[in-house]
Amino acid sequence: MTGNRTALTFSTLIAAFLFASSAIGEMVTEEKEVVLTDEEALDIEIDFGLGELFIDACDPDKAFRLEGDYEDERFEYDYDYRKNKREGRLYFDISAESGNWHDRDVDNEWRLGLTDRIPIEFKVDIGAASCEMRLGGLSVRRLWLDIGAADCNISFEELNGCELDRIVVDAGASSVTLEELGNARFGMLKFKGGVGSSDIDFSGKFDFDAEADISVGLGSVNIIVPEHIGVRIYAEDTFLSSIDIPKRHFEEIERDFYESRNWDDAEGHLEITLQVGMGSANIDVR
Repeated sequence: MTGNRTALTFSTLIAAFLFASSAIGEMVTEEKEVVLTDEEALDIEIDFGLGELFIDACDPDKAFRLEGDYEDERFEYDYDYRKNKREGRLYFDISAESGNWHDRDVDNEWRLGLTDRIPIEFKVDIGAASCEMRLGGLSVRRLWLDIGAADCNISFEELNGCELDRIVVDAGASSVTLEELGNARFGMLKFKGGVGSSDIDFSGKFDFDAEADISVGLGSVNIIVPEHIGVRIYAEDTFLSSIDIPKRHFEEIERDFYESRNWDDAEGHLEITLQVGMGSANIDVR
């Protein structure tokens, strides 16, 4: 009887091991790169469903370098690069196979390195993933982000190499951090937050004039503004929401309209339209 139980247990373990091995799948490494030739601009479209994505600078002689490790049985991978006159267009899509989209315990890690020599436009769709974009020192002309149930960090640790016309962020049930936007040289930020928590940091050089349209539904947003810039805030809230604006730095000019006390003397200016539904917003001056 004991021998039968031992044999049964051993068989069960073998079957479980074989099932787990087949479920994990084989790890595949992909590497793509394109040498920069006569491109004068780069248009990037990314659809990233699940896993980890990291974007930063690479060898400036290369238009880009893409490398990743993923489980081939769990993910579908698509890539295309072509030139239209002197504009390079990169398309990258990796998504989970049917039935795996909800499983975050997977191996799917990618890094995209980009040249800093030409202007770049981003259109990035992030699903249930982790994304870090270190864009400082690059030349970002437009940035569009659609973020689902993700953890996303975008930073400009160095000055942007060109004027950034527009940043658009649509965040769902996600945690989003935008850092050192004062180095981004942006004209307009449009941020729509869902039920997650977000941090929007405008610190950096910030010697330009810009606008920010920030709306929050059920979530929360912490907005950091550097004390050396002039700030105007047009606040729209409800009895179910909360907006905290430090009176030490701001004067209420009229109902729901606030102006920093250094507005007339500041070199850089930021005008914020802030709409809060059932969530909260906090203004932090540093």
